[in-house]
Amino acid sequence: AIEMDLLLAEISDVQAARRARDQAPAPAGDTELPLGEFARAVKRGLKSLEEFRAHAVFVGLSQDAVTTQVRILGDELRETALAKTRRTAIDVELTNRQVSLAELEASVVTGARSIEDFVDELMLNGLTPEDAQLLGAILLDALEDGGSAR
Repeated sequence: AIEMDLLLAEISDVQAARRARDQAPAPAGDTELPLGEFARAVKRGLKSLEEFRAHAVFVGLSQDAVTTQVRILGDELRETALAKTRRTAIDVELTNRQVSLAELEASVVTGARSIEDFVDELMLNGLTPEDAQLLGAILLDALEDGGSAR
């Protein structure tokens, strides 16, 4: 029970830090990105984590807040890398079953299929619910970012 309380507290702290990042005031100049946008640039590989750290200092976050923001963004980058690695392995697994992950994803992108239908179809093709939901989450993130799930 104590571990669950600690986990829930950690989740709450991370969510609060993400909200703070996304709501951080924009820098004084119009040419500088707000912190939330800068974080998205890091996730897309356009900026580095160290550039994010410097930008967080530049926008006026406290040292503790900078450390927290960099830790959370670093964790998100590692989780994304692990998810993409798993996606590649699943793609091979599906290809061996004569199922095209790219075609299934394209059906969501074109609006022919919902994310929920996409996840259900993956499970019908033998994926575990966890793997199917992971692929659904990767695709949803890619759609929200206007990019590709790969």
